[in-house]
Amino acid sequence: MRRLVAPWRRWQALTARTAHGFPPSARSVRELASPSDEGLPRVSALRRKMAAYSSQRQLRLGWLLLPGERAVEILAASGDPQRQEQATASRSRA
Repeated sequence: MRRLVAPWRRWQALTARTAHGFPPSARSVRELASPSDEGLPRVSALRRKMAAYSSQRQLRLGWLLLPGERAVEILAASGDPQRQEQATASRSRA
């Protein structure tokens, strides 16, 4: 049986600067926009942050979750970000 190193031990092995930033071993990242991130300037800043993660860390997949817009932007290493919006279901009564 293969023995795995506890994640907290790997975290403790990082330098203070690396631990404060983006962990070097991550291949995917999720960014959740908070209510204070609403509006084009803030969302644009989050997009730039995700692009920086992608270019610096060989990111395979990233999700920018935008609950205020009911949308997610998916950044794959293979191409441009794709936006998915939640469809609003409407029920009609006959």
